[in-house]
Amino acid sequence: MSLAAVGASVGFTNGIPYLAGILAGLVCAMGGAVLGVAAIFVQWPQARLVVQIVGAIYLAYVSYKIAFAPINTSGSSETDKLPNFRDGLILNVLNPKLYAGFFVLFSQFLLPIDAALLQYLATGGVMLLIAIAVDAIWLAAGSSIQAVFAHPRFARPIRILFGASIIIATIWALRPTD
Repeated sequence: MSLAAVGASVGFTNGIPYLAGILAGLVCAMGGAVLGVAAIFVQWPQARLVVQIVGAIYLAYVSYKIAFAPINTSGSSETDKLPNFRDGLILNVLNPKLYAGFFVLFSQFLLPIDAALLQYLATGGVMLLIAIAVDAIWLAAGSSIQAVFAHPRFARPIRILFGASIIIATIWALRPTD
């Protein structure tokens, strides 16, 4: 949702730095899962909880930036007030569910290649390509409604709706699953 909101606010091209940050954070999470960060979260659930809380707070900050970014009616891009590379990177680095998901994928679904290192690299590469495609679609979908975001009457309510949706999805993801 955050990619769609950024795309709607500043367009596809100006949203690429945020997308790149999200993908860089994804690569960090992949590496962390392979190196055992996910195992730390399993061993010490309180560490996972702390990272989840910090991640949720940071996601609330990103949502705030989306909801209350300046409304651009002049056609120029005001990318400094919107989520950027750093925001995307931090968002995924602080996402313990991403580590857990990669831990499951890397522990059970490696591509059938003889060399272990190549198994991890190829599997990670395929996951990254899928993420690039899916995330680019979200950014493009958002940029397709950029004209609505630029309209002064609709821009603020839609941005607040996007920001609130991100926060609601985060709260939903944090709920206990028994």
